[in-house]
Amino acid sequence: MLHNTKYLFSCISTTFRLHKHISSLYLPNDFLRSFHSGFRSCKNANFLFNSLLRELNIDVSYLKEHPNTPDFSSPPQKRVTLINADNELSNEKYVGTGNENRPPKFIEPHPPYPVHCAPVLDAKLLNKPSALKKTYNITIDVSHYPLPQGTEWLVGGTIGVMAPNSDISVTRLLTALNITMQDAIKPCILITSSGRWPSMWGENKPREIRTNIYELLRWTTDFLSQPPSKDLLQLLGFSSKDPLERLLISQLMKRPSNLCYPNTSSYNITVLQLLEMFPHSTPSIDYLLSVLPQLMPRWYSMSNDPKLTPGSLEFAVTVQEFKDLNNISYKGIGSGFLERLAQMVMSAKHNGKATSENVVLLPMYRGLQRNQFALNFKDKGPMILIGVGVGIAPFRGFVQRRLSNPSNMGNIWIFQGCRDHTKDELFSEDLRNISMNNQKVIKILAESRVGRKEHVQDALKRNPGIVWDVINDKNGHIYLCGSGHGLVKDIEQVLLEVTMKYLKCTLQEAQQVMKEWQTTPPFKFIEEVW
Repeated sequence: MLHNTKYLFSCISTTFRLHKHISSLYLPNDFLRSFHSGFRSCKNANFLFNSLLRELNIDVSYLKEHPNTPDFSSPPQKRVTLINADNELSNEKYVGTGNENRPPKFIEPHPPYPVHCAPVLDAKLLNKPSALKKTYNITIDVSHYPLPQGTEWLVGGTIGVMAPNSDISVTRLLTALNITMQDAIKPCILITSSGRWPSMWGENKPREIRTNIYELLRWTTDFLSQPPSKDLLQLLGFSSKDPLERLLISQLMKRPSNLCYPNTSSYNITVLQLLEMFPHSTPSIDYLLSVLPQLMPRWYSMSNDPKLTPGSLEFAVTVQEFKDLNNISYKGIGSGFLERLAQMVMSAKHNGKATSENVVLLPMYRGLQRNQFALNFKDKGPMILIGVGVGIAPFRGFVQRRLSNPSNMGNIWIFQGCRDHTKDELFSEDLRNISMNNQKVIKILAESRVGRKEHVQDALKRNPGIVWDVINDKNGHIYLCGSGHGLVKDIEQVLLEVTMKYLKCTLQEAQQVMKEWQTTPPFKFIEEVW
């Protein structure tokens, strides 16, 4: 019944065990026989079943009261067809490149910016190995990037990274679908009825593309970072002939909140995880491709001023790590990919093997540069830069730009948040040296695990005069960058308190003032939060 039985049992934590025997569920005997039939050689069937019920938050009483198998008589709409390439010709001769870091040519980001494989010039770890999360700064060569005439790289701008799914993840998915590697890399013709997929932002039209299953799963489908859709669950139910599996899938369809999103729980239920949990459900690849979401680019803020280093860009990335239902750790698609590239570059340099013939390539593109920081960076006037974690990265470029034109510089206050400066203070040497050697740059560090044990909003509260002097200046601006919408609320609350104190106004009046700062040019309070 379960091709990955030993794998799953070895990974599910014993802390998830329910202290109830499976027979106490009083499920119909045919369901129990069906479930147990695939586990005759395994002593942990009850453990797996109870773990699924516990971690999926399945309502056992519902299973007791509604023992009938739900209706999964029809699959979701099929939009994709795969045929053998040996028997048919394709109008678009796009074939898998075979290069790990070079996406297929049919991947089209937002025109007129094509995917460009930029050589990675340098990579370094910004924090200590003992830090909770690793953060890397990566330098890429864009001297040959085809910038349209009249455009440039903007300080505070972002780049799009075309990160593929890892080979390990794709292999696991193929195993869950009972597709051999030989079949996965065999050339085939992809025919779509409509839409942009798999091109990303190409025209909405039917397509006929020469490719292979492995390439499609690696570069065009997101089966790890997006919660399973109802169409996907409908497909799993339709594809399974096991009554109990269908009941469990129907419960997920009725209660989609059980499917946790990353960063909101200690684990995340992914498409891959569901396919491994329901081994009787092996949907055909063309139906699966019809319901999986498009794998989209990951965006990263530049951590340098591109004018000061023509032909090269820098950006920082913090590696995100999650745990799935089996307590198996996996890394974010974008950050995991970038960490692999960074480690390849660092290893080659350490071993003296970094040569022009041994170049690591990063598939990226410029994008429209319409993010808030790129549109609203100001060359003059005082400013407060509030950065938490990797959110400090774009402000390094801000400071570099200001220092290159001292006459318009104005005072700069950097409020940087981290856990412990001895482990995870990012760009510590750069920003500390700048602050020590320039009286107009003042850095205030907020550490949440040591020292004062405070957050950036607490450091702002300790300095209300600075906050008001900057925001009240006609050329003053406050910039905020970090992870979590709770951060925005905390900073906004400090700004409201400061405004009420210095304007001697009511909360409603302060809220109206802050709304003007956020929505009316020259936009005095600017934020980029994810």
